Amino acid sequence: MIQIPFSKFRNSDFSFLVIQLIAILSKFSAEVRASLSIDIIYIALMQRKPDIDLALDKNRKNPHTNEVETRDNDRDDAILAFKHYLLYCSKQQDGAIRAAAERLIDSLQTIGWSLQQSSNNEQSKQVKAFIAEVDNQAHLSNALTVCSCEPMYDRIKSTQSSFDEILEKFNAAESQIKTIDPAQEKAWIRQTIDELLLEINYHARKNSSGEAQTIASEVDALVDNLNTVIRSRHTRAKNMAEQ
Repeated sequence: MIQIPFSKFRNSDFSFLVIQLIAILSKFSAEVRASLSIDIIYIALMQRKPDIDLALDKNRKNPHTNEVETRDNDRDDAILAFKHYLLYCSKQQDGAIRAAAERLIDSLQTIGWSLQQSSNNEQSKQVKAFIAEVDNQAHLSNALTVCSCEPMYDRIKSTQSSFDEILEKFNAAESQIKTIDPAQEKAWIRQTIDELLLEINYHARKNSSGEAQTIASEVDALVDNLNTVIRSRHTRAKNMAEQ
């Protein structure tokens, strides 16, 4: 098999190699991989891939980033809908409805009428403070009933809960990213792929498995392609240096 030029690899080359090897090995059943003593290696590559992506792909971001923004927007929409409805209720002819709306508006204004414009952490603190106040004070809970806005209030609670859930996942991922060492990931990739190639070479030389021959051929083609890319990259860099 063609030797893999690990010493000339960029981070993206390591990631690409892992992705392509997983794609090659996934074409074969677990039984076939087990017969070639490479199923454990295949599983290890699959399980390690998220860490490899986070460590080596410079364009990789926290996988929950977009969802945090989406759920924050949902929470903002819930707050705005509630506020606008309360303003509407505060203009009604029914004095009881007006008074109930004004009690809820006063509570919101005390905590922060424009809380949806605050930072995520500050907004969460303000929303939770408002929820605690309404839930623990009978005159505010009754005001929800008088204004018939319990569903809108419940939506604020559910969107806050949903935001807390995704933020917890986001923070966990951030902590994981900080603890992943790119050098350690690359060393693991080299060792694991060396073990993989040893097994494939062994079975291919024995010529006892057509699948091993197929895998060896596909891996050779993959490495040849990587070598071509690396040579082209080196040539471009050399030409630019000479200009």
